[in-house]
Amino acid sequence: MHGFDSFFRPERPLTRAEAAILVYRLFGGEAEADVFFYDVPEDGAAYLEIAGVISFFPTPDADYFFPDEPILREDLFAAICGAAGLALPDGLLYEDAPYTAYALQNGWYYADERSEHVTRGEAAHIFNRVLGRSADRTLLLRQTPVFFVDVSPACPYYADVMEAAVSHEYLAARGEEWNVAEFPSLESGLYRQSGIAYYLQPNGTLLTTPGLNEIPSGTVYIADESGLIYADNRTHLTPDGVIFCRRSGTILKGGSYNGYTFDENGFYTSGDEDLDVYVQAIYDECTTDGMTQLEKLRACYDYVRGFSYLGRNRPLDDSVKTLSYELAKGYALKIFQTGKGDCYNFTAAFLFLARGLGYNAEGIVGYCGYMWSRGAIAHGWVTITMDDGSVYLFDPQIENYNIRAGVSNEYYGAFMTTYETSYANYYPN
Repeated sequence: MHGFDSFFRPERPLTRAEAAILVYRLFGGEAEADVFFYDVPEDGAAYLEIAGVISFFPTPDADYFFPDEPILREDLFAAICGAAGLALPDGLLYEDAPYTAYALQNGWYYADERSEHVTRGEAAHIFNRVLGRSADRTLLLRQTPVFFVDVSPACPYYADVMEAAVSHEYLAARGEEWNVAEFPSLESGLYRQSGIAYYLQPNGTLLTTPGLNEIPSGTVYIADESGLIYADNRTHLTPDGVIFCRRSGTILKGGSYNGYTFDENGFYTSGDEDLDVYVQAIYDECTTDGMTQLEKLRACYDYVRGFSYLGRNRPLDDSVKTLSYELAKGYALKIFQTGKGDCYNFTAAFLFLARGLGYNAEGIVGYCGYMWSRGAIAHGWVTITMDDGSVYLFDPQIENYNIRAGVSNEYYGAFMTTYETSYANYYPN
């Protein structure tokens, strides 16, 4: 198996083309006459392999192979069994997925892996089990080489990926032993790809100490013991506060980005000391260290909806699309100081609490039609864009209204809904 510019991408789904290449390399195959797919050109990189093993691969369409689509777990095991000449025994469980049941009985994959698709790291594990292969663990423990920056010795697929990717002779007489005298060496430095990065130290090992670490180009945040560094132009919640990880991999210090301000140490601040004090006091009151990020968000949302309603603000002009920093700060401070406010105050309060938890939150201005009025009225609410790009809507003031009106928030709630699924009708300016 090969990687992508020093990355292996073990968590990326194995594609149908990659699966065909692996089956062809390991078991061989011969192309049937006139093999043709609209999406696999004859001069394409994987045509020979796909054509050689196509008889073993279930295909949903006779004219298309869908080479870039993730391979289904059942389809992969069906192809392996077909290419290896393995017949299914009678009495298998999972009648709708007999090849998966056969693979599980033979220990080809981890019993807790029941996802529909197979990752690249898991594929290395599977093919090693099918072939009865395992890495030279003595050699790996002695040298702990970094062959791919995203597959460190802490990765559960480390040994399997090394077995699948490192060229070596298979010496089976005394168990798996490699004749690799020296592993290819990667240059030290920061390796970035698709929003993540890893730092290879001058001694040839990965930097894997979780937390903020200094490297020659600046301060980076190591997310876990694999050495993962975020390099995605997004905010991230750490045990010590919210940071902003630039695409370079280093965190932003003493600056602002898209309305977010970060202090000289790189941690998010609202930009107002009084506001920071109120926000921190609410965190201390309604969140705990054992909560997940989403659980903390929910706790803060419930706290804000518990404020008293007081319609004190004039409707904002239709030209206002989102709450500016100054508007949001004023609205938030007012409700934090008095415990009372209207939709703009509720929105601003939750906005700063959500941002302080690392969420990409915006205060939206527009109109809302709900059971409180025959027509849409001026309103404010919060949207949060999640890491996967999905956008959710949060409206603590509607839930405050529901509580006062005796309406069930279980059925008419406005926590993490969408414009399409919300019971209210939202019209952003």
